[in-house]
Amino acid sequence: MDFEEKLRAQLKPVLESLNEEKKTIERTIHGLAAPFLKVNYDDEIFLDDYVLDFRWGCEDSPYGWCTYNDEDDPAHDTCIFCGLPQERK
Repeated sequence: MDFEEKLRAQLKPVLESLNEEKKTIERTIHGLAAPFLKVNYDDEIFLDDYVLDFRWGCEDSPYGWCTYNDEDDPAHDTCIFCGLPQERK
């Protein structure tokens, strides 16, 4: 393994971690901005692969609403913060 391959191997987990942090920050910014967007609060808003459901408050969510990963959970069975399904209430 040459120097470049070693460096790449060492940097890969760091870059992956930074990318996850970037996604978390983007979701947080979108979620915090959501109350200022013109949305129907009886509905949902899609942010990238995530869905904020304004019908259900969520004390565990930094946004205040249940949030679902639409890519991994298209049925919205598990809020990424409180773990409860959309149809529970």
